[in-house]
Amino acid sequence: MISVGRTGGNGHPGSGAPAATRHRAAPADPITCRFFLPRADTTTLSIGNETTDLEPGLRVYRICYRNGIPVTQPAYITIPAAGPVALPDPAAILPDLIDQAADQLTIPTPTPQLNPPGQTLPNLTTWLDAPQPTSTLSATATIPGVTATATATLRSTHFTINPAADGPASRDDATTITCPGHGSAYQPNTTANRSTCAHRFTTPTRDLTVTVTTVWHLTWTSNIDPGGDLGTVTATATVPYRVQELGTTIRTH
Repeated sequence: MISVGRTGGNGHPGSGAPAATRHRAAPADPITCRFFLPRADTTTLSIGNETTDLEPGLRVYRICYRNGIPVTQPAYITIPAAGPVALPDPAAILPDLIDQAADQLTIPTPTPQLNPPGQTLPNLTTWLDAPQPTSTLSATATIPGVTATATATLRSTHFTINPAADGPASRDDATTITCPGHGSAYQPNTTANRSTCAHRFTTPTRDLTVTVTTVWHLTWTSNIDPGGDLGTVTATATVPYRVQELGTTIRTH
């Protein structure tokens, strides 16, 4: 399971903290402007088109869209006598471009790798890791004259030990281990003490799950603005794990 959402951040021009967003990779569609005439007729004109069938000097109501969503404040304009129809203010379009760029970021689902794999022993150091193909992602959205780039940087990974669905309780239940980056990959011939992301499970024997959540920090930049903070994005996966208590028998002859 993956859950993705933005939290925090106040660097988005013209808005507060962005709402949760489902991430998808999709090319940016062109912006179109619709002009409403006094007699309720309409004419659609793509941005950058330097001709119009509307009468020069006519006052019309203009709304510009991308994917059917307005990207500028509706306003009355006067059709010029010559030359192109005035384009929307770049600064007014920038927030939409930032969201478009952020929506193109595909945050990867964590791939937990606990070592020992599959199961561990009580009081044995278990290495925790969720390797990623990259620790930095970026995507860009643009219209003529305005470009916005969103960048996601992996900051930390949380490993939460969930109670066993059918088994005894443990001190481990609801414990969360927070590690920098993706965690700590197991390295043979390295002492356990050198792991930067590990946990020692306690008795008793039980089957449980571990929820792994990666935290990515989002920022944006633009050719018309130095940029800002978009808060964080998280992705989550849950994997089964077993703690196996071993017993020993001492025999005397």
